[in-house]
Amino acid sequence: IEEDASVQWKKNNPLTTPVDMESEDAWRAFSIGWMHGDGWMTENSLGISFNEEDGDFEIKDDVLEHYHEMFGSRKPLKNDGVSYQEQTDAMYAFEKADELGFNYARATERSLPDWFYIASENEQLAFLRGLFTADAGIGGKNNQQIQYATSSYQLADEIQKILGSFGIQTRRYVTEF
Repeated sequence: IEEDASVQWKKNNPLTTPVDMESEDAWRAFSIGWMHGDGWMTENSLGISFNEEDGDFEIKDDVLEHYHEMFGSRKPLKNDGVSYQEQTDAMYAFEKADELGFNYARATERSLPDWFYIASENEQLAFLRGLFTADAGIGGKNNQQIQYATSSYQLADEIQKILGSFGIQTRRYVTEF
């Protein structure tokens, strides 16, 4: 391998440049990612949640603005200063979710929405940023690892493949409860 090859790879790698969060499309993608991390998508309702203790309230208003644009606004299920949850069962919300290719399932059966595979690279990265902001953290030896947690084997497999396509090595650990 030529010495310049790694430098060239870094120049062409989308993960070495920041996600352009200035566009509305990026914020919608981020919000959809957040829903896939800290939300629910069942045949009865679509919802999203935030936890103050996890630092979620710092970004809650931005995410909710775009969630509301896509799925409508409803009175919160819970808003006690520590936890905020909102859901909708409106038909137009399900029409939008169908358009995006959401998989209505329990968290253990969650998968990437069909929309992800046709989204722009920036939207894909914004989605991943939302997903990881909701469900990832820093850990491992010397806090040098990004650790993402999900109860869905399918979503874990899809995320591993997506990260691999961006040149990111991953490992999977399974914890049984």
